[in-house]
Amino acid sequence: MYYPREAQRDFHYTRKMIALVLLLPLFMVLLFARKGALTYACISVARADTQAVIASISPHYSTQTIDYHFTPAGGELTLGTFVTQQVNDYHTGQNVAISYSRWLPSFSVRTELLADMAINLYVALAALAAMLGCLLVAAHAVRSLRRHQLEDRYY
Repeated sequence: MYYPREAQRDFHYTRKMIALVLLLPLFMVLLFARKGALTYACISVARADTQAVIASISPHYSTQTIDYHFTPAGGELTLGTFVTQQVNDYHTGQNVAISYSRWLPSFSVRTELLADMAINLYVALAALAAMLGCLLVAAHAVRSLRRHQLEDRYY
């Protein structure tokens, strides 16, 4: 026999579980975008530009890991690293344009890549907003389920 209150209870359980299951892929997206998003946000708030000197180049299969150092305005020598697929375009002692955060000089990136990092911030913020939305939907479903259970006492 069909019982409509059982269908309502199933709807609340399903809504809660779907919202909680969606948190995992959204969290994974947030993890993938967080480094670039944090770097872009820190540099955008207090940006400064300078020239860095390439200290060492470590070749890999089809990429190069390039270590560089620069001195921020009034600060200590700061080290940074970037990976490039442009093999043989860089050499030790070469100057590279760097953008860094005046407040946190450890956040630095090549100036030409800064505009491309904005998408990381947008993706991270969207994932964070979607996670918050899923948590609100799950909380509302739990509250509705609890209210439903309290009403079941009278039926």
